[in-house]
Amino acid sequence: MAPAARPRSLNDRDEHGTGFAVEVGDGHARDEHTVPGAIGERHERDEHRADAVRRQQPLLGGDAADVRYPYYLVNGRVRTAPRTFTARPGQRARIRIINAAADTAFRVALGGHTLTVTHTDGYPVNPVQAGALLIGMGERYDVQVSLGDGVFPLVALAEGKNSTALALVRTAAGSAPPATIRPAELVLAYQA
Repeated sequence: MAPAARPRSLNDRDEHGTGFAVEVGDGHARDEHTVPGAIGERHERDEHRADAVRRQQPLLGGDAADVRYPYYLVNGRVRTAPRTFTARPGQRARIRIINAAADTAFRVALGGHTLTVTHTDGYPVNPVQAGALLIGMGERYDVQVSLGDGVFPLVALAEGKNSTALALVRTAAGSAPPATIRPAELVLAYQA
C-alpha cells in the first residue's frame, strides 16, 4: 500500500513559485531571540497621538487602539529581529496573511509590490489587486505577488497604534531596510 499523500503546504516549492505563511499579532515576544530588552526594542507610548489616530479610523468604526500592546509581531518576531523569507527574483509567491491579534487590525503591505488577493478566509474570490490590505482580527488573506530583485519589507501597521511589525522578503543580496520603514504602499493606503 502506497503512503498517503501529504497535504500541500504554502511553504512547498514547485514550478509555479513559492509560498509563505505570515502571522501578524499583538502581545509579547515568544522566545529569547526576540525578547525586546535583549535587542534594544522599546515600546513608545503616545496616548495623545493614539487618541487622534483612533478618531481617524472610520473603516473600523472609530474603534481602534483600545488596548496597547508592548509589541507587534510577524511570526512571533519583533521588528528589530525580523523573519526573512527567501525566494528568487521574478518568482511568483503565494502569501497567506493571518491576523492572530487579540485587539489589533493591521494594514499590511510588501514594499515595492502589488498584492493580488485570491482568497479571503479560505474562500476563493475574483482576483483583486491592492497595494495594502486592512486585515481585521481573525481574518486571513491569500495573495499572490511576482517578486522583484532585492530585499523588501513586509510591514504590518497596527491600525490606530502608530507601531509596526516587520518581516523581510529577500530575493537577492542587499541591505535590509531599517526596522522603522513604512513602505509607500502603506502611505498611499492612508491617502485613499
